Amino acid sequence: MKKVSLKSIQLIMSLIVAGLFFTSCNSASQNGSAEDHTVAGTESEEESEATMVNFDEVYSSINSLTDAYMVLKDALVASNAEYAQKAAGKLTELTDGEIKEAAEGIVASTDVKKQREFFNTISQKMYEMFKADESTVDAKIYKQYCPMAFNNEGAYWLSTNEEIMNPYFGDMMLHCGRVDETLEVASN
Repeated sequence: MKKVSLKSIQLIMSLIVAGLFFTSCNSASQNGSAEDHTVAGTESEEESEATMVNFDEVYSSINSLTDAYMVLKDALVASNAEYAQKAAGKLTELTDGEIKEAAEGIVASTDVKKQREFFNTISQKMYEMFKADESTVDAKIYKQYCPMAFNNEGAYWLSTNEEIMNPYFGDMMLHCGRVDETLEVASN
């Protein structure tokens, strides 16, 4: 009988788990809208880190609640806890209530997984705020959805770019998700 090494078993199990993630994301997206943007297996660490190349420059140009949220989202796409803390700090200066409380949670945490939980709350509250008063929308906003976030419960986030850059998984599944809604800039 031929012996199989522990490393071989671990490699096989890793490949099976990765395949399940990509298959789940892909099949969940196929049941979504015509605007699905799932590209399984093409993610790269460089691609998600590219969103943070000019963090200090982007951070210094924040002048609205939407800007602060988007910088926070990009920090989580890059799985950068330090940048997420800094961006959330700016968010705490610009808001109050549940958004501020969740942003304070991000500032207090160095665990990206925990930061993403707080980010989910911020995303929900920001969306509710935009829907309640469309005059607060100062850029075209895409409501995007990842069906696999939080153990397949799913989660939404907002983006000013239609391209999916998943803040809940970062480079693990960078393009997993779909666009569910577009919020237009309020006309004056």
